[in-house]
Amino acid sequence: MLKLTTRTLAALALLTAPALADQTWNITEEGLEGIKAAQGKWFLKIEGDKLSGEANLNKNAGEPLNYKIEGAKTADGYEIKLLDRTDGKNNCVWAAKTPASKIGLTGKVSCDGKPAFIIRAGF
Repeated sequence: MLKLTTRTLAALALLTAPALADQTWNITEEGLEGIKAAQGKWFLKIEGDKLSGEANLNKNAGEPLNYKIEGAKTADGYEIKLLDRTDGKNNCVWAAKTPASKIGLTGKVSCDGKPAFIIRAGF
């Protein structure tokens, strides 16, 4: 009986606790013309509707591209800030949406308020 009660309480705690998950997303950054600019991974911590983490990508020439990530879930996807990019792009925000194929996320990134590139994410 005690074993059953303990298991039930543990299950209840998991169900009522805020969602906290570590995830890795596969990322491709593409130029607006569809030319792949960088590929790699995002290492994320997701808590409820908020996410944060870091990006480790490689540009086509093999140079590393790193940055920090902060964002939140929106009604139709995510709004994610790409902070401290090692390529010098500033104030970058990704408006991510689920494509018609319902696989991953895609969307345009604006840096300094201007369209800059596209990100495609797969889980």
